[in-house]
Amino acid sequence: MKLSGTALITGASSGIGKAIALSLQKEGVKIVDVSLHTEQLGYFRSVCADITEDVAVQKIADGIEKLDYLFCNAGIGVGGSVEHCSPADVERLFAVNLVAQIKLTIALLPKIKDGGKIFFTGSLASVIPLPYQACYSASKAAIENFARALRTELKYRKIAVCTVMPGDVSTGFTDARMKNANVSEAEKHGIEKMERAERHGKSPQSIAKVFVRLAKKKNPPLRVSVGEGKLISFLVRILPLRLLNYLVEKLYV
Repeated sequence: MKLSGTALITGASSGIGKAIALSLQKEGVKIVDVSLHTEQLGYFRSVCADITEDVAVQKIADGIEKLDYLFCNAGIGVGGSVEHCSPADVERLFAVNLVAQIKLTIALLPKIKDGGKIFFTGSLASVIPLPYQACYSASKAAIENFARALRTELKYRKIAVCTVMPGDVSTGFTDARMKNANVSEAEKHGIEKMERAERHGKSPQSIAKVFVRLAKKKNPPLRVSVGEGKLISFLVRILPLRLLNYLVEKLYV
């Protein structure tokens, strides 16, 4: 089954977002990329905007007539213990990963066709909260819960809402992660271990294939774990929380 119509993707200039956009383009979907730094990648439309700004969000919505798909994909990370996180970094992370995604969704809901689909790029960290990425883990858990509630609300319009939760993915996200200036040796060790895993993680193209497959489904699941996330999501359901936290501690602390 070939796809058609128009998809708006936040962060389609790089990483997972770019891979999703290029894959959908091959299917015949028109791509609207909304990114801080857009590139000339032959999309239907590229919009350079900061989605944390209300004026920018409204301008994006005003420029859209109809959407078949919305991919809320843009995100940032903060590395380091909560003790050493700056309030400014925390506010920026939640503004990008959570608040902006919600505001953009609200602004675009009138433009999404009945029977359309909304996808959120979540993270395995939403079900396995990671030390030294506590705020990132919290933001992804929040957006996944938002997506589940939104799906129930939009049932009358037959709009499916789905969160895709990758594990480690090799993208520029790793190097772009904000890091605290004053960190302990334990923090450095934990962060470096995570970053090594990310750099050897799945390709963004493999994640994009999952998004495209889900876009073709009439009724995609509420959430989908990718790669090692399938096993970990299963373990989350059967193991006690105390044991899960202990295992994560042994891995990263």
